[in-house]
Amino acid sequence: APAWPPLPPRLAQEPPALERLRGLLDAGIELGYRAAGQEGELLTLTGVELRRGAERILIERLVLEGLSPEGLRRGEARGVSAEFPDARFRLAELDLEALALLPLRPGQNGGAREPDQISLAGLRLAGLEVEGEPRVSLREFVLTGWQPGRAGRVGFQGLRVRLAGGPVSEVGVDRAGVEGLDLAALAQAAVRNAPPPAPPAGRQAYRVDGVTVQREG
Repeated sequence: APAWPPLPPRLAQEPPALERLRGLLDAGIELGYRAAGQEGELLTLTGVELRRGAERILIERLVLEGLSPEGLRRGEARGVSAEFPDARFRLAELDLEALALLPLRPGQNGGAREPDQISLAGLRLAGLEVEGEPRVSLREFVLTGWQPGRAGRVGFQGLRVRLAGGPVSEVGVDRAGVEGLDLAALAQAAVRNAPPPAPPAGRQAYRVDGVTVQREG
């Protein structure tokens, strides 16, 4: 593992919700923080660090509401950065709404949930910057209605992919979105390398605006 400094010691009296947060994390993930406080069901952490092997995620401020063994009611992270052996990224904002961990299948390990075993009312990312080749930036990504058997919506704005060493230097998309598809079932099929399922009954819509391609030179 990289020579990172030791994680800060735990508080002598940690907020009760911190133990519930640790219970939601996969086995092998270490959690550190600079400061922690809890008011009712609202847990606030600053200087957060998550580590597993050669991977770590840093979060300047993390706010979680309604933590339980089955998920959380709301979460927000600000000033996120991540380091992995083959990638690094920064994220200005992350917001979660109504995350639920659905029941496991018989004999299944709790740390190996599949896409159709998670329900998520909403997810928003803003200010994403991915380092390396290619270099990627994304102004905003929004997902709503990730629930098995239900139609959801996903879209993004301000995508830029910068390329090096080829005839094309940058590809951009101003806005794109899809609605009316079972997002959890599609992800589950992809994980299992299976054909995509039929969409739920109702309207499906696809939209892409402002595609640009810049040539080198």
